[in-house]
Amino acid sequence: MNAAESQPLQRLAKADALHLPGGRFTLGLPDASRHAAAAGIGDSICWIPDSVRWRRPLYAVVSSRIGRHLHRRCDWFALLRQAIAATQQDGATLLISEGTAAAPWIQRAADRFACPAITICVSPDNEGFDRWLSRIQKHPPNDRIAISPPIAPSTAIADAPRRDAAAIFLADRVYAPLVSSGGNIDRLLERRLADPPPNPESVWIAIDPKDRTAQSHIERGAVGWMLAPRHARVTSDPPKDSPTNHVTLSELLSQRGESDAADRWPYLVHCTRERDGAWPDQSEADFHDELLSGDYNCESGPLGTLRRILQTGRLLATDRLTRGSQPVVCLSARPLADLLGGRVFRSHLGRWDYEPYGIAIHRSLLETQGGRPAIYGDADDFDALPPADQPYFQDRGTTHDWRLEKEWRIAADIDLTTIASHEAFVFVRSVRDLPPIARYCRWPIVVVGV
Repeated sequence: MNAAESQPLQRLAKADALHLPGGRFTLGLPDASRHAAAAGIGDSICWIPDSVRWRRPLYAVVSSRIGRHLHRRCDWFALLRQAIAATQQDGATLLISEGTAAAPWIQRAADRFACPAITICVSPDNEGFDRWLSRIQKHPPNDRIAISPPIAPSTAIADAPRRDAAAIFLADRVYAPLVSSGGNIDRLLERRLADPPPNPESVWIAIDPKDRTAQSHIERGAVGWMLAPRHARVTSDPPKDSPTNHVTLSELLSQRGESDAADRWPYLVHCTRERDGAWPDQSEADFHDELLSGDYNCESGPLGTLRRILQTGRLLATDRLTRGSQPVVCLSARPLADLLGGRVFRSHLGRWDYEPYGIAIHRSLLETQGGRPAIYGDADDFDALPPADQPYFQDRGTTHDWRLEKEWRIAADIDLTTIASHEAFVFVRSVRDLPPIARYCRWPIVVVGV
């Protein structure tokens, strides 16, 4: 036996000599190919708690980061559900590598759908074997497998995270619902497919018509994976059954004897935004479960938000973009045409400051419900305000003068069911936006055409 072959056994013997209760040390995972594991993460010692049980085959779901706009990833969550269902149907165990981009979602899905799963915790890249062993000795995990640093010279990909490599090289089958070209997952899958295991269907990769990343992996033997089309082809023609109860802004103001002049404009405007996470009245846990279960309405954008507002009959207060913890509804006293005509894309927020969707309500009505102009200032001004006034504070800004927005606030939800048809109007970009909201709207709908 040469030195390279004896070193792993010596490290295993050193770990065994600790006689830790509640588990055992092994050289690699039992029943796993040491060659496959070494190719991805290097030869390693594993601590396996007695409480951890699994049955082969092991399936893993790996993914590039899905980003912050989770509601745009309905297909990703649908593919995750398919992978979970296949794991259950095949009597397999889901292998979850702690700290990877998709791990929290995979763990939650496994719990929600009662899918057998085991979690592996791969040592940090800069941790030595002795330090790892000392950490395990002090706090041996009882619910997950701990994998040591490499204990022998390794041919693993040096610049790829071992936690990603562990899932890809230890699993019998890998599902990849999202792979970014040139990223860690892309390079690791390429490495796995370069030395494929006997099972020709060991890697399933999602096909994205807009991205040809999957094609090179399919040419190496991966299985192309996609959802069946769910939507009819979208044309540029307006729908034939579009509602006709819409007007232009000038027509509405003329009918009501009102003006869009800055000194005579009678409304406060609330523009809706694209959903970015849970609704204000929804917990993060419920939002995540909604995505995982497929109950989520994938209609994205500010139109989807407007429809929910009309369906529920409430404008919900939130504290997400304001100083302090008091939820408020934000509106603008600027005339609608002026507001939308000067809208700007805010790159640091990844969105437009105002969208051509929302509702305008008579200012006099909202004043009776506690609506007040925002109080502009700086941090010192905020600290000097009495607590009752702090919800109405808005930083005046440095690179942008936010006072130009003429913001108003109400420190409570706005009950839209109490607002008469002549006291408000709803606005959308085009006639194509009418069908999703017309049935829920009691007010005139203005098409702004921005």
